[in-house]
Amino acid sequence: MPPFKNQHFVPQKLLKNFSAKAPAVGMLLKRNGKICHNITISTQCSEDYFYGDEVIEANITTAENCFNRIWDVLIKVSNDIQFEAARKNPTFIHLYPSIIFQRLRTRREAEKIKKSASELALTYIKAHAVDDCSLAPDVKEAILKLQENNLTMGKKLRFFLATQIDGLVFHALAVSDLGHKLLKNVTSAPFVLGDSPVIFYNMYNPSGNIGLLTPGLMVIFPLSSDTSVLLFDKNTYVLSSDMDVLEIKNQDVEALNKLQLYNARDAVYFDNNNKDSLFIRTCWKQEQEFLFNEKSGFTIKEIDEHNVGLFLSAQTIPYKLKLSFISPRPFDASRDVRSKEVEKLVTHCRENNDKKLAFNILNYYHIVNNKIASSEVALSFLNSLMNK
Repeated sequence: MPPFKNQHFVPQKLLKNFSAKAPAVGMLLKRNGKICHNITISTQCSEDYFYGDEVIEANITTAENCFNRIWDVLIKVSNDIQFEAARKNPTFIHLYPSIIFQRLRTRREAEKIKKSASELALTYIKAHAVDDCSLAPDVKEAILKLQENNLTMGKKLRFFLATQIDGLVFHALAVSDLGHKLLKNVTSAPFVLGDSPVIFYNMYNPSGNIGLLTPGLMVIFPLSSDTSVLLFDKNTYVLSSDMDVLEIKNQDVEALNKLQLYNARDAVYFDNNNKDSLFIRTCWKQEQEFLFNEKSGFTIKEIDEHNVGLFLSAQTIPYKLKLSFISPRPFDASRDVRSKEVEKLVTHCRENNDKKLAFNILNYYHIVNNKIASSEVALSFLNSLMNK
């Protein structure tokens, strides 16, 4: 096989963290619940030239290797003292970008973006047809009857992947105000890993809005069979402990694994043994009726009388998450974004396509312990960077 031909959208190194006998792993197929044992990891979550040529894949691999380092550090953490040391590790600055990168790079996310882009294009076409007086009535009627399956975007999937990944630093900046906890699984049941493993969820907002700046956003990402990262809105949730490393219960492990099932495109992965297989198969049986009732996660809204836009909003997972260690505060409908300061910074960087500035701001937030500083400090820092 030529170098860089088999390109992974979930790193092999991450998959190996869920198998005691790597390079083989257990797998459950989402469509029918079938359990498969001794699946070769190198053949999973991959596709020939998924991202493009060898140059693009080499760049992806470089980023992946950089991001893997902080994951390796966190897997070894078992208490708050070790977690504080991990925060001081130079690789910790890559935690938020690495999680967002993993979310953006999967086949499932690219397909969602392509599908939503088709919906948006169809909306534009119909809106234009309504206003176009030069169209014959029968032509206008035919256009207005078009359905999404009548229109296919000509661009390949890698185009939508590239578009997503190109905005990585802006996405990471948008979630930089979220707090973080490390979830340690000390139960007899393992965490599993889906082929789209980074979960966006909202227990706070009744509508389940999962926009990047939305109040109540949670991001859940399993790093190994016993370690998971939780990013969360500090202003909308109450935690059962002030500890940074939380030991969670069986019911939590089961709930988080069900999220992996819901968010997966094709499969979830786990260790090669009958006990783990039985556990995840039971989770699948309990949820099989609802596993394919997901929404696209995007809505099309009118911006003004001439324009419509595509917005990430709807909860994509039809599952009511309940966890023993975290609960939402009463919903406040008056809050439309988590932080006006972060919104302003993200908007400025996006409008100017200024990735360097966005990365510098991420560096700054890391220096102040990954917490958004006061609005005066944050905006003063922004102004100083802009005036250099």
